[in-house]
Amino acid sequence: MRLKGSKGVLPLVAIVALWTAPALARGPADDRIVLDLAREGWVETKTAEVVLAVNATLKQEESANVRQTILAALQKLSPDADWRITTFNRNADRSGLDSWYVEAQARIDDTGLDGMRAAADKASQPGMTITVNAINFTPTLAEVEATRAALRQAIYKDAQAELDRVNAAFPDAHYRINLVNFTGRAVAPVPQPQFMARADAVAAAPKAIAVEDRIQLQATVVLAAGEAAKEGGE
Repeated sequence: MRLKGSKGVLPLVAIVALWTAPALARGPADDRIVLDLAREGWVETKTAEVVLAVNATLKQEESANVRQTILAALQKLSPDADWRITTFNRNADRSGLDSWYVEAQARIDDTGLDGMRAAADKASQPGMTITVNAINFTPTLAEVEATRAALRQAIYKDAQAELDRVNAAFPDAHYRINLVNFTGRAVAPVPQPQFMARADAVAAAPKAIAVEDRIQLQATVVLAAGEAAKEGGE
């Protein structure tokens, strides 16, 4: 049988094939199981981020070396610290003196925090005053990422265990892990007062201060079988 057209004809069987091809391409229905998995852990830090403020008044001819002068004073305060200057402001006046306000920070081991305020007073000198602005016990990014990596490894094991249980229940389906998608806020926010210490309270703090922050990690895991599993492997 043929159908007439303005520019020729097409076999009816070809037209039917064009209609049915999309349905055949879909194949059998996807077979998926979606899981929500979660883990939590604790990241520990034994160092604190110490923020110091430096107010200095220097002659203008001495200002060329002000950075080195301030860093030298900070090294006396804590010789093993790697001080980083984060604020560096200068105000000049008509008297020929320059006023400098500098903030610097460094990670310091908890055992080095004892008497920090007294040490800052001792490191001060004529024309330069050093004060402790804050001591922040939040963990470093490296410490947080190490804990998150351990939590991801635990979730992978949980997903594999669930896959084994599913395949034991449906041995003919041959499920596999099709997708692992980590979602949600990984770091649980902790109120700042737990991490901030007043400078005048440091002297009374214990010799060793181990602060921990709770980490939560969630993941959506998809187990797939049949065509769904094949598509995931392509």
